[in-house]
Amino acid sequence: GSAAAIDLAANHPDSLKGADSDDVSRMVLVLKRDLGSQDAAVRERAAKFLGMLGSREGVYPLVAAMKSEAEEQALRALGDAVVAIGGAKAAEHLGKLRDDKGLAGRALDLLTRMTARNAVDRRLAVKQVGAFAMAKDEAVASKAVDFLVGVGPEGAHRLVEALDTNRVEVRLKVIAALGSTQNPKVAGPLSSFLLMGDNPNTVRCRDAASAAIKSLGEPAVPYLFRGLRSPGTKIHTAYLLFQITGQRFSSSRPGDWVNWWKSSHPDW
Repeated sequence: GSAAAIDLAANHPDSLKGADSDDVSRMVLVLKRDLGSQDAAVRERAAKFLGMLGSREGVYPLVAAMKSEAEEQALRALGDAVVAIGGAKAAEHLGKLRDDKGLAGRALDLLTRMTARNAVDRRLAVKQVGAFAMAKDEAVASKAVDFLVGVGPEGAHRLVEALDTNRVEVRLKVIAALGSTQNPKVAGPLSSFLLMGDNPNTVRCRDAASAAIKSLGEPAVPYLFRGLRSPGTKIHTAYLLFQITGQRFSSSRPGDWVNWWKSSHPDW
């Protein structure tokens, strides 16, 4: 029964590590029921033991319980347990809370904690943090962007994905963040914002992208050629290339730019 399972775990916590899969599954079922207890202390204790068990079977009931938990201490225990279990299921189920009004910020914090566990959890969690950069809550999205910047090269790919956000303020932050990575390859996706037009948001994104690309300097040049191949971006791309290189070639002749680059950079 519930009490027996709790007593076993309480008196012999190390025994959890040696339990076989059938024992673990039975204990998960017992503890899952306890997550629905009217007593907050029982819910908190069940969460802690699920974290100790480390079974991925515990992830879904823990995250489900977070959605209805009103007591802060129990809610913390639920989150701690999800992080303790870790793995793909933990990252995935926390990622599903991206647009949950009450839990999005907490889920993001738990994912960032997961990145400190090990290399595998770090990769899984960073991927989900990238999705949080697209969150409906602008504060949560901005916090995710800040975290990805701090992660370094691992976060750059997720930042590129976050350019798809429809929130202009977040997109501007992502553009600037990509420039700060000093990875010249990001000039390619940034070139898609070098659009013609005088719509205020178009201008703001274009100016931000231009500044970010300029900060990358000459190494970004070959990745910028992508912008010459689109009618909407070729004019501003060619002008930016002129500003970076001092070379003047037609925006309608990307081949001239490529040939010049190859002749002056034979190793490329």
